Amino acid sequence: MTTSTASQKAFREELEILRRVYLDELPARIGSIKTTAAAIAARGWDREGVETLYRETHRLAGSSGLYRMLELSRSAAALEEAVKQLLTAPAWPPNSSPDELTTLVDALGRTARSEAEPA
Repeated sequence: MTTSTASQKAFREELEILRRVYLDELPARIGSIKTTAAAIAARGWDREGVETLYRETHRLAGSSGLYRMLELSRSAAALEEAVKQLLTAPAWPPNSSPDELTTLVDALGRTARSEAEPA
């Protein structure tokens, strides 16, 4: 085995270890997003809560893509974009119900569970 091949193998092994750690932490990440969305739904439109939801989904979109969870990354990015549109809309608070966020977050959770299952 060449040095380059050995380095590539070591890198792949290390990445797989990090991916398993990420998968172990994923339920807590999704749980935090669900808690944030539920709080917004319970209290009504809360700009600080929506900004927190935006940051959480932004981090999930990037990190899940890094660990080869492409469907979750796309789903998180779509939710991130929807939340961004709420934050950048000319009127605050939005006319829609904040309960819609919990529906989108529930779908994100289903995607996470599906993609985290062993193949």
